[in-house]
Amino acid sequence: MTQVLSTLLSHYRRHPGQLIMLLLGLWVASALWSGIQAINATASDSYARADALFATQLDQLERRDGKPLTRAEYHALRQAGLPVSPMLEGEVVSQDGTRLTLIGIDPLTLSGDNPFAQADTSAALNDFLTPPWQTRLAPDTLAALGVEREDASGATPTLAEGQQLPPLILSSALPPNTLIMDMASAARLLESGNEITRMVAAPGRSLKHRPAYPRHHACLPGQLTESFHLNLTALGLLAWVVGLFIVQAALGLALEQRLGMLRTLRVLGVSGRRLVVALSIELLLLGLVGALAGIASGVWLARLLLPDVAATLGSLYGAGVGQELNLPWHYWVGGLAVSLGGLLLAGSGVLWRAARLNMLELGQMQAWRRGYRRQLTLMSISGALALSIALALYTWLRFQPLVMVWWRALG
Repeated sequence: MTQVLSTLLSHYRRHPGQLIMLLLGLWVASALWSGIQAINATASDSYARADALFATQLDQLERRDGKPLTRAEYHALRQAGLPVSPMLEGEVVSQDGTRLTLIGIDPLTLSGDNPFAQADTSAALNDFLTPPWQTRLAPDTLAALGVEREDASGATPTLAEGQQLPPLILSSALPPNTLIMDMASAARLLESGNEITRMVAAPGRSLKHRPAYPRHHACLPGQLTESFHLNLTALGLLAWVVGLFIVQAALGLALEQRLGMLRTLRVLGVSGRRLVVALSIELLLLGLVGALAGIASGVWLARLLLPDVAATLGSLYGAGVGQELNLPWHYWVGGLAVSLGGLLLAGSGVLWRAARLNMLELGQMQAWRRGYRRQLTLMSISGALALSIALALYTWLRFQPLVMVWWRALG
């Protein structure tokens, strides 16, 4: 098997251009797909942390007339026995100009299954609720505050307007660019006075009949940005398909030029099955080289583009996305599997034709053309049919308003 494989690979020493095209196709197919999936994986991690910020997906209560809520209204609802919790939200600016979301909460009135209602110890809860209070934030937010991770615990960085944050406490479960603190501390920083942003309640908890405070579900960041990431995935898929076309063309040309070599190997006693296995191993080796290079390039590309994507998502949807890649283990396995699976798909036709060609005709160009003739005919018919359907749909969508106006005029 080793000699058969080395004989097959010797073809690329004589035709290095085909090897370059083959690896280029694999690189294109893998790099853009892996890069986009790296961005999507990092964004999904940020959304998951934002969703887990209020794991119960709390219902929100706001005034029907749009006016700001006040602490007096909150106290009145609590005295009436309604299980609501206040929340204060606003923006602060760090020294480097980064906008950070500041959320003030009351962990004592949040629902029991909410992460902020649960503290490791009573001392930790007491430190959160009493001066000098605490600022909980994710580790990837430290860069915006100009604080090193090893110096983060207990640090009190200063904001752009000269205000000093309470001592920092790291929490990896929080979304990026988000600061969580007690209501009193948040009201001091935001200078909100007696106003609060909203009141929240756990889903399913009865609030009786309060028409002045309509209740609705919060729209989670992952739901807002779903179409954006779907478009990114479609772009990566398109690049993957284009790369596979390049790979298929390079493989077809390489196999056609090696037909004489394959015929010689068969005459020397190499079975068809063994020959197909050797070709498969060749594809696997080339695929590993191209896939690993593509994944490495994709990660580099994602790291380069992630700040711009995060800024776009923040400006369009208000969704916070970390600017440091956070890739789970299945990203690497999935990227390699997609690349190798695409290579197998592109090379499956070549392997099938090589296995079915008659040994005596293996070196004849006419045999190769006969093998392609039926496939090209079917592809031409399918392409013409697809083009006809596309033109029909375009015509219908283009002229549908005119047809409807004409039909109503006749009616």
